[in-house]
Amino acid sequence: MFTRIHFASETLVQTSSQFSTLFRKLWRRAFSPRGIRRFQVGAAMGLLIGLLIAGILSLGALKPFEAGLADWFYRPRPTSGNVVLIAVDDETADTYGWPLERITQRGFVGILARFQPRVIVLDMVLPDIGAALDDDLLAAMLSRAGKVVQPVLGVEATRLPSETSPFPAFDSIVTPAPTLRTPNTILAHGALYPDADGVVRRVPLAIDVPGQRYPALALAAVALFEGREPTVELAQDGVRVGDKRVPVDARGQVLISFSRRDAIKIISYADIMQGKADYSQLRDKIVLVGPMTRAINETYAVPAGVESNRVYNVQIQADAIETLLSGNYLREEDRTWQIAAVLVIAIFAGVTLPRMPWLYGAVFSIGILAAYLLYASVRAEAGVIITPLYAGIALVVTYMLAVTYRYFSEERTRAFISRIFQGRIAPESVSQVIDLYAQGALSLAGGRREVTVMCATLRGIATLSEATAPETVIELLDRHNALIVETIFRLGGAVTSQIGNTVIATWNFPLAQPDHATRALQAAFAIQQQMRERNPETTEEQEIGAAIGLATGAVVVGQLSSLQTEYSVVGDVVTLSERITALAAPGQVLISTETREQIGKEWNTEHIHSLRTRGKKDPILVWQVEDAPSVG
Repeated sequence: MFTRIHFASETLVQTSSQFSTLFRKLWRRAFSPRGIRRFQVGAAMGLLIGLLIAGILSLGALKPFEAGLADWFYRPRPTSGNVVLIAVDDETADTYGWPLERITQRGFVGILARFQPRVIVLDMVLPDIGAALDDDLLAAMLSRAGKVVQPVLGVEATRLPSETSPFPAFDSIVTPAPTLRTPNTILAHGALYPDADGVVRRVPLAIDVPGQRYPALALAAVALFEGREPTVELAQDGVRVGDKRVPVDARGQVLISFSRRDAIKIISYADIMQGKADYSQLRDKIVLVGPMTRAINETYAVPAGVESNRVYNVQIQADAIETLLSGNYLREEDRTWQIAAVLVIAIFAGVTLPRMPWLYGAVFSIGILAAYLLYASVRAEAGVIITPLYAGIALVVTYMLAVTYRYFSEERTRAFISRIFQGRIAPESVSQVIDLYAQGALSLAGGRREVTVMCATLRGIATLSEATAPETVIELLDRHNALIVETIFRLGGAVTSQIGNTVIATWNFPLAQPDHATRALQAAFAIQQQMRERNPETTEEQEIGAAIGLATGAVVVGQLSSLQTEYSVVGDVVTLSERITALAAPGQVLISTETREQIGKEWNTEHIHSLRTRGKKDPILVWQVEDAPSVG
């Protein structure tokens, strides 16, 4: 038990330590010069994009597109069951003709009146056709049918609201024949106006003609069904219908809450006439009568979320009635809130995306958009219509700009730095060099640095080249040079040049290494040890050895403008290391006095040579290192 508790506590401590290390690393990155620059650029980028898209949203320039996208979140609503639709369908038109004769209509109204629907709504105009006797008989039947709603049609319409009303205004209207306007009949309009993309999403609650306002068919039907007058009044808080407030847009239109196409009961007009219908379904209902036949072929597009994308006028009127009956109104999200949401999303994306590689940024952007789509779907279920268009545009544009910024400000530089140092330092060190450059700690323009330079020359290769096949010589040279370079990388060195049988490497550049002289000397002895322990595959290899010379001093490092991917080390210390190497025998390690001073007294050294150089009065002492107390 104690062991388990001890193990769990150790695991907890290790996990906490790992999280702490990660947090400190992220904190340093966030508040590094590069992190602050990313934050500033990203915030400015997000704000600019957010303001631009907010301007487009305010102007409504993409209104057709935003409505189309919002339609996909639409979910058909349940119905009240109080609406029955009687369709003048193809069977009816084939049997009774189209338009229906007055005698047919009289018989139909008589059947309806017998089964006492609460309201009859005719979604077809009964104009004056000059048949006075037929109109009188039909009017007598209509007057016994209870509450009736008949449509009017606006003509010579400007379809523009008047100065005092947001509703569509007409110069005149087409009405039913005067005889058919019975005392129990209410006149209402059945006009539908598709949005700019051709989709019907709303119905105006009224239309205006000079001196008269006509309510919508749906509004009149619901008012009569509920036993009140179908009046429409403008108020400060919108449009009032009786004692209810109905949310409308700037043109006095209410959004239709569509239902499933099979949710509203549909009965054929012919079945009513021929006794095939269940007439009990008509009692106390709103009975809506209208054409659904190819004889008129008058259909409208409806939101994509509805099962059928094109429906007849009378079907839309049925949905409008259900909308007003239920009181479950749809409304568009407030523009101010949408603008605020776009600004927040754009700024958040601008601050975060420039910190991520393009693939992670794409996944992150998709995640944000998915979260917003989920939110829009939830709000749609609550009756609030939110379009994902502007949030999507904000994310896409911000992501593209973030990727572009990263490429030109960082990724291109990272690739450039990687090309310069690839193959010159250990692969795992390349990212550290890139970070140094990004933080401004490493300059390509040139600088002075104290380094330790190693010159390692393979001896015996020249002799072999005279008596051995060229392919064998090249293979041996590559194999031994690879061993030298691998050891240099392992002990933190950077290969400055590699020509023929000579490899020159430096320590304390490009990465800072306070113990650069010791590292270089450890690498020299590691090379010699591996050369000795290597099992020669041929007798020729036994003749090969490495002569190594080390020198410490100041050099100038920088990029040569003539060679865009060449980063050079220039200084007397490089030449000195080569001259020291020329004095070394295979298997021997020689160092300069400066190197000897930095490695301390742990190493046994012996003075064996002195070099005279031009411009210096005193000779340069060369020391042999006799053993290696600690070889990495």
